[in-house]
Amino acid sequence: PGQAAVAQLQAAGLVSGLDNGRLLLAKSTQSALLDELTRLLAGYHTAHPLRQGLARGEVRSRLRVKGGRSAAGELPLRAFNDFVEQAVVADLLRANDSVLWLATHRIAYSPQQSQAVQRMLAAFSAAPFAPPNAGETLALLGNDEELLESLVEQGLLVRLAGGVYFRQADFDTAIARIAAFARQNGSVTLAQTRDLFDTSRKYAQALLEEMDARRITRRVGDERILR
Repeated sequence: PGQAAVAQLQAAGLVSGLDNGRLLLAKSTQSALLDELTRLLAGYHTAHPLRQGLARGEVRSRLRVKGGRSAAGELPLRAFNDFVEQAVVADLLRANDSVLWLATHRIAYSPQQSQAVQRMLAAFSAAPFAPPNAGETLALLGNDEELLESLVEQGLLVRLAGGVYFRQADFDTAIARIAAFARQNGSVTLAQTRDLFDTSRKYAQALLEEMDARRITRRVGDERILR
């Protein structure tokens, strides 16, 4: 339809535009999409009460526009992002770059889970730069994989390559110390990182690889230099 006709339909509250008006949805279609999104997220929260939310890509792939022009009935990416933003503004859900969740969703640990978290944190505190390995961490949490994933999502633990976990504060401290060492000495090696924290090669390597991945450092031979 022409711009004037579209404007009339929008003024009458019959259609809603997404992606700067590139996609027009009937109000009834948008309402049905919101209902479907709410049901989808509510079901996920029921099945995974300790998780923050459902991955944005999965939500988009499962959200269907009846009669949509695309074969799969998916919203185009920019239209989907606009749809999500409108739902956030309407206080129906919350979102970050990775996941979506209902505005009413709250993560609550049981007394047993809270005790397990405190037990795990105490073990990490006792050896901040040589913390329990992945299997030991899971065992400290009562082999509750959902609880472990929740702690990573909440930013309490940082997961690195090789199944290495650090508390967020310890990870931040380690990165700052390695960067300071490299700045003062021009570079840092795996052996120097290991000695800096009196830890094993596994933990030192995981830290350096994460710094490379975050583009804090880059590897030159056996050394890392700051970017």
